[in-house]
Amino acid sequence: NQVTHLPVGKDPRTIAIHGDLGYVVNFQSADISVIDLTKNVVVDTIKVDKAPLDIKINSVYGADKTYGYVTHLGSA
Repeated sequence: NQVTHLPVGKDPRTIAIHGDLGYVVNFQSADISVIDLTKNVVVDTIKVDKAPLDIKINSVYGADKTYGYVTHLGSA
């Protein structure tokens, strides 16, 4: 086994895996880093409004859609 370090946003908290992608929640930079797990590279960064805490990924059965649900500090 090998440990790979990837540069993501500030203060990474959690990761959700969906297929070949990993979604890293970065608390202080208020974004989500999207990682291609087959290549071990960050392929996208998604900004969010507030400091995110966690993420869950859900695919819609029978449809070509995937949704990410993010909780953040100050959520009601």
